[in-house]
Amino acid sequence: MDQLFYISYGLSKCRIDGLEIVNDEHAPSIGRINGVVVNSKHFAKTFNCPTNTPMNPEQKCVIW
Repeated sequence: MDQLFYISYGLSKCRIDGLEIVNDEHAPSIGRINGVVVNSKHFAKTFNCPTNTPMNPEQKCVIW
């Protein structure tokens, strides 16, 4: 169920049109998705991401 949560989060932020960089002031879709979950310990544990891989860096940005 936890994996489905992250998959649906990613799908909810996806865009296909390719014009977002020119027409959208927000971060590109990959930044809005991967840029968030890459800092989640729960995400790394849920998907069994090895430490020091692109989706599970050893140093994470933690605000709270």
